[in-house]
Amino acid sequence: MKSSAVVIAIFLICFGSRIIDSIDTVTYPGYGTFTSNDFKHPIYRPIVFVPESPDKIGPLFLLYTRQNNESQRLDLNDTRLQLEQAGFNPKNPTWILIHGFNFHSLKPWMNICKDRLLKSSDFNVILVDSRHSEKGVSYPRAVSNIRIVGIMIGKLIEQISQEFSNDNPGTFTLVGHSLGAHIAGYAGKYLNGTIDRIYGLDPAGPFFKNHPDHRSRLWHTDAQFVFNLHTNGGSIFKLSSGMMDTCGHVDLFMNNGHQQPGCPKEIQNDLTFNSCHHRRALWLMIEAITPDNDQQPKPIGYDCDSWQSFEQGECIRDCNADPFNCVRLDPLNDGRNQSIEKNLLLNSITTGRRYFMVTGNEEKFFRYQYLIKFNMKYGSNQFSGLDPVLRRITLRIRNPKNDRYEYIDLTDWSQPYVDIGKSYAISLYSTLEMMKNNLEIRWERFLWFKRQRMFINSITITSLSCKNCVWPTPTQIEMIPVSNGNDTTNNGIINDEWTTFRLI
Repeated sequence: MKSSAVVIAIFLICFGSRIIDSIDTVTYPGYGTFTSNDFKHPIYRPIVFVPESPDKIGPLFLLYTRQNNESQRLDLNDTRLQLEQAGFNPKNPTWILIHGFNFHSLKPWMNICKDRLLKSSDFNVILVDSRHSEKGVSYPRAVSNIRIVGIMIGKLIEQISQEFSNDNPGTFTLVGHSLGAHIAGYAGKYLNGTIDRIYGLDPAGPFFKNHPDHRSRLWHTDAQFVFNLHTNGGSIFKLSSGMMDTCGHVDLFMNNGHQQPGCPKEIQNDLTFNSCHHRRALWLMIEAITPDNDQQPKPIGYDCDSWQSFEQGECIRDCNADPFNCVRLDPLNDGRNQSIEKNLLLNSITTGRRYFMVTGNEEKFFRYQYLIKFNMKYGSNQFSGLDPVLRRITLRIRNPKNDRYEYIDLTDWSQPYVDIGKSYAISLYSTLEMMKNNLEIRWERFLWFKRQRMFINSITITSLSCKNCVWPTPTQIEMIPVSNGNDTTNNGIINDEWTTFRLI
């Protein structure tokens, strides 16, 4: 299945532009004129169709409020009275949730997200069900159809705003996953960027990434504030569903922005846009709007050029020293983002920057972020005897309150020739205070019978998170290996045994 998907992708890129030679044109009153040459590009969008009619696409707009547990269908021509009868409250903020390719509003994530929003506050929540724009159609056709869906969402917002123009209606926030992120962008373009906020959850990559015409995809000018989460970016040849391009005022790359911890290591995305890595953006957003997430550390991203630079500690700066060193994913409160939204000059400072953070491998994803670096005693010959090719390093921290351990593998057997002296970004439930007195490390080697020693001079741990503070100031500690209370840096650490580290 994977190999066939790669063949299809190569075929589309190499020969797609020859499939449709003639240029089709269609005009839909109130929507505009569309051609099969719109945004066409020989590499980035080789196939373009004219979109189907608004009547055929016909997305459903389903309203939910705290007062109405059952969905109420909205229409583009609803009057003020009809909107009020459906339960719409113009004083409350409105959230519009938009699914991606091969999804629809009955999918669990949309209803879970809706329920979490309504639990947190009195919102109007509208689910957009555009399954008819995708049913039985190819991905290129769906890409063309979402332009109509975006305009229809824009018209709905326009109608609501006009009907309640004297009531100073609340803010509109659009949340779109995959293709839904670009739908939100088209809605914003229709409204000339006046929408309050757009959250793009791993915006779809194929036919969008690297496209030189920003009108073809989600862009930072589509709303007053555009915040994107990237979880599955990369090349189409890797069958990635998302993109690594920056396209918002803030682009937050979770982990490396390509593969997520806890997901299968092998690529399981055959261009169905349903991979674990691609879906992770949904669950991160849901966790960020969960009312009780105050019990977790704040999800903080650091301004950095690349994941490699982030892991090596090259981008760790004080979040309090410069307002743009860090961003926080906090959709319900927005923190510093509220001031950024209101100042286009400040928006321009963060636009195009990349922010990185590390998460856990399962719920709860937002934990304490750390960088851990091994300071080896010798520049080379870090082991007694022959350097083992395959090895694993495991870290554990004991919680003194319940005497339970938290484990994390820093390396595994799939990483031959591991550079022990590098830095690792990890995410833990354990606080820095716990690590100071309860940290142990064990290393193992594969197919080597003679006991060996690994010479670690010390480890440096940098804390990047905080639970109760507004913004974290990175804190660094250094620890050395001990045995029976004695320093063992000269003797080395024996394989397959737990070694305790203590604060210097």
